[in-house]
Amino acid sequence: MNQREIENLINQNIKRLKDEYELLNITMLNALHRNIDIMIENSDKWFGNNVPREFRDVLSSLMTLTYLYCQEKAELTNSATEVHYEEFKPDVFINSVITDMESVLGLKNVLVDLELSDATIRTSKKILRDSLLNIFLSMTHFMTSGSAIRISLSEERTTIRLKIVFEGLADNVPEMTKLSRVFYSYFDGSDYRINIGLSVALENLRNIGVTVKIARNARDLIEMDFSIPTTQFLETVHQIQKQEELKRASTRRETVVLSIDDVILEMVLSEALRDAGFTPSRGSISSFRSTEHSTESMIADYAFLKKNLITLEELAALAKHKKQLIIIHSNDESPELPVRQNIMAVEKPFEVDTIIKALS
Repeated sequence: MNQREIENLINQNIKRLKDEYELLNITMLNALHRNIDIMIENSDKWFGNNVPREFRDVLSSLMTLTYLYCQEKAELTNSATEVHYEEFKPDVFINSVITDMESVLGLKNVLVDLELSDATIRTSKKILRDSLLNIFLSMTHFMTSGSAIRISLSEERTTIRLKIVFEGLADNVPEMTKLSRVFYSYFDGSDYRINIGLSVALENLRNIGVTVKIARNARDLIEMDFSIPTTQFLETVHQIQKQEELKRASTRRETVVLSIDDVILEMVLSEALRDAGFTPSRGSISSFRSTEHSTESMIADYAFLKKNLITLEELAALAKHKKQLIIIHSNDESPELPVRQNIMAVEKPFEVDTIIKALS
């Protein structure tokens, strides 16, 4: 997938996803405000004057997270109308995402293995960052003190592979069908709760050219694989496409004259010739008899020859001035044709590729 295709795809889908983002933000902010209020209101009752440091850290993290989501919501309109693509090193980027994840979400047991590479990727840094943080946020609800996140980054030929493994998850982690939704309910042991799913984040990743694979290898283990094409690979594909376009453009200079009475047959052949790189041209009886363009090939049906009383001698003289002369006839016709290497009879029905190969 090249740069232009990625940009077109994200622009087509971002408007549809805007409402889901709005709903996500509203729900998230409401949940954060509610949790913060509960913690502040009950801190005296729970701890008196001896508030634990961990409690203050969690409260600070929630307030920081609320601020970040308010900031993201304010920027939502701009991001929906204009997506910014940039080239960057994935290892440096992932390091910054991990730092944000640990400081904002308060995650501790994060094991990182980043392979250093000179390769770069070109995509929307903002959407990639937001989607990854959304994934981490969704999964933290099911992480306990014994849980861990393993993050690895490696270069594999034409792609950068990011692997995230959540292991030691709680028993109440839902099935993948639930986790893959925008929102879903789950039972935490005492109450049913609503949580943000992975749907929006994963779809946004796909829309910016990321290949996504998710597997649940055990009840307490979920593995996510993300593959992003390198900038060098995208540029190579783009160069190949440009070369193919130039090649097709140069071959279209060869004209094939169609002197055919069957309108449907003429239409089918014209389309096939264009796809193969030729320039089809409708021929009249005068152009059929013309000897000016000796480099042209010509296709005629036997009905055209009979209608215009084209003799065997005239056909032989005409073939001397044509690159290739193909005569199409039905199975109940037996046209008498001059014996020449550049004259070919094709009986109906036939494969269009037979004619394309004869002209190539």
